[in-house]
Amino acid sequence: MTKYKLYIVEDEHLIRESLKKQIRELEKKYLIELVGEAGDGEIALPEILALQPDILLTDIQMPFMTGIELSAEVRKSLPQISIIFISGFDDFSYAKAAIHLQVVEYLLKPIRNHELEQTLQKVMNGLAEKKDKKHERHEQSQVLEIEVKKNLYLNQVFKGQINTSQAISDGADFGCDMRGKKYQVILASNFVNQTFNDYAAFKDKLHGLFSENPALIFSSISSRYIKILLFNLTETELIEMGNTVTTTLISALEATNPITVGIGKVVNRISEIPASYESAQNCLLSNRQIANSSLGKYDEVIQPVLEYIDQNYANFDMSLQDVVKLTNTSSSRFSTIFRLAMGKTFIDYLTMIRIEQSKKLLRDTNASISEIATRVGYYDSNYFSAVFKRKEMISPRIYRSSFRK
Repeated sequence: MTKYKLYIVEDEHLIRESLKKQIRELEKKYLIELVGEAGDGEIALPEILALQPDILLTDIQMPFMTGIELSAEVRKSLPQISIIFISGFDDFSYAKAAIHLQVVEYLLKPIRNHELEQTLQKVMNGLAEKKDKKHERHEQSQVLEIEVKKNLYLNQVFKGQINTSQAISDGADFGCDMRGKKYQVILASNFVNQTFNDYAAFKDKLHGLFSENPALIFSSISSRYIKILLFNLTETELIEMGNTVTTTLISALEATNPITVGIGKVVNRISEIPASYESAQNCLLSNRQIANSSLGKYDEVIQPVLEYIDQNYANFDMSLQDVVKLTNTSSSRFSTIFRLAMGKTFIDYLTMIRIEQSKKLLRDTNASISEIATRVGYYDSNYFSAVFKRKEMISPRIYRSSFRK
């Protein structure tokens, strides 16, 4: 296993030799290695930057460059290094400097063996925890990269943007054999939560459900749909698999996240997958309309407001007061009814509509970002871009470019 590298800076020769002796003993017990030493900060600095130790053990009061000055310079180039101050004085000003420089420990001379050992144990435990978190973040980043690639691939196949041979080749990169099969698209959309993060949160559940199935490709990294492409040699088996996937999807997700599912028609060629995608979208819309009938007693209040929003979302000045005038309720009561019926506030719903409309314009037109912002109700294009990125986790420009490749 990799050892933690330690560097000592101490101007008093006898103390430095004592520290070296203590460290040599600790090397026998722990994954630690003394890689260098110096008698002052000025000499130490270039060596530390070259050796890049994990731990810096430095005196504070030294000639030419103090331990505080040294630590400040080292921290600029090695922000992850763990610094331990040693001093013969219990001075409050040193403690303040230690806090400012994010020093992990502060030892007073004379340094006893057990104190040094306990301190280094604590520091190494902290370094190990940072390493684990860094490794976890790296793995998460790799998973996210694959998810983004799958989402782009499905977008291209669903919209007929790549030819058959490319679809087969790219599908093989995900461990899927797309050759000579029947194909079916399944879309799932959550009409309460529609942000990038909401769908990304489904990723772990979907992986648990479907990651071992080589007969489908799925992606949840989208603010529109959870996308699934199924393929099988026979239509009968494909339909059966589609029913199983749909049932599994609803039972696994609907308890905490109301899900609407649209099942596309079975097609015989990769080039026909866009037709299955379109029929899945139509099915999804029909199912949404059925779901909306559950508004029930709130329908008379909500429906005129939804129609008003659909027709006037481009109005810069649209406000809660404007829509309340369409109802026979107070602002507070309307807000409560709207939230109960739609699962989100009026502002969140208006923002969702504006962002969805802007996505259509980004995908289907060559209008500038500024023009699109104006057409969906934002007079400030910078503010529009900030809202779009907060909701979709990517900028409008990058979103558009993903459909132009």
